[in-house]
Amino acid sequence: MNRFVPDTLRDAIWRPISMAVPDAGLYIEILAPDLRFAILIVLMVVTAVIAIRRRPAPGFSPTWLLIAFAWLAFIPWLATTGNGRYFIAVLLLAGPLCMALIHRLPMTAGFRICAALIVIAAQVMVIAQSNPWGRWPLAFWSTPYFDLPLGEDERSKPAAYITITSISYSLIAPLFAPGSRWMNIASLTGEPEINIDDRRAQAFLQRVQRDALPLKVVAPTVPMFRQADGQPTDAMRNEINRLIGRHGMRLVAGQRCKVVLSRTMAAMATSKYDEIAASELAKYGMWICDLEYPVERPPRTSTQPENELAARVFSKLEAACPRIFPPGQGVSSRVGDGVARGYGSSDTKAYVLDDGTVVYKYWRALNPARVGTVDEVLAPGFRMDCNAIRGRSGLPWEKEI
Repeated sequence: MNRFVPDTLRDAIWRPISMAVPDAGLYIEILAPDLRFAILIVLMVVTAVIAIRRRPAPGFSPTWLLIAFAWLAFIPWLATTGNGRYFIAVLLLAGPLCMALIHRLPMTAGFRICAALIVIAAQVMVIAQSNPWGRWPLAFWSTPYFDLPLGEDERSKPAAYITITSISYSLIAPLFAPGSRWMNIASLTGEPEINIDDRRAQAFLQRVQRDALPLKVVAPTVPMFRQADGQPTDAMRNEINRLIGRHGMRLVAGQRCKVVLSRTMAAMATSKYDEIAASELAKYGMWICDLEYPVERPPRTSTQPENELAARVFSKLEAACPRIFPPGQGVSSRVGDGVARGYGSSDTKAYVLDDGTVVYKYWRALNPARVGTVDEVLAPGFRMDCNAIRGRSGLPWEKEI
């Protein structure tokens, strides 16, 4: 995953400043602006100027040693993941280091106290304005934490469950029988010949078959593809079969799915919990359907919503910028006027439109960026600037308008 790794040295140098931008996906998935490193830079400059004018006696200060450690820690962090969850130790240091530099200022105690309170108030203000509470979870915390009234079979008999959506709904796993196994295939391409994760998926399915566990798919109900009795429509069953077919699975023909209604799923869709109409509650829940494995995998063209020309374009982009468009990791889907291939590890999608235009969009950019025409991309010598992906730097003035 390289979604938080800076593309250039300039982006890496700017990261302590861009972390203060009120935008999601900069150094962690949620909106969490952090002013402390920018404030630390300002305090370091002020402290250094005062120290130069005063010419203090030489020697090492524990405060400056700790500051040096914090800044040096940015190097391995940004070079590997850039993900804030792996930088917690230094994030915890930032506030105390700001307070330590304020304490060292040759000012009155009252001034230092006011400066400390201003720094704290500024950080509290941006967090309050961002309001992270309740933004990250999809569902409201309640009792039970996830409402899914399963039947006795699901609660007592272990089985293997496949999820097919990018949201894996892993929170429901503890509600099922102990010993049940889970696998999400949303980001898999169904090509074990070239993709190690697909080989792991096949090994999982073979173990399930060897252990004679029932194999089922768990998918959220979609109201527009739901029949009056709650069953998925034929179009939905065909789409599920398309997604799982490339892994050698299919729905058991003629067998009904189990429909489990869920107040939590309805709350996620309606942004309510206590006051949900009965008509809304009846629309949302989970389908649990039996699967067959192994079955013959259909030709790739029947499980991919892209034509040969679009596949060639995507392959060319993957060869030109493997960091942004990782080969073997893209999942394609049909959009209104073309074909899209999403790359979850870089939060980027490439599009081949029906009019022959090729564009890409990083999720935080406001608009897609044009790459060229299909003929231009497929031409010999095609090049793409992989370090100029709009929105990835995190700097607000570099968003495409």
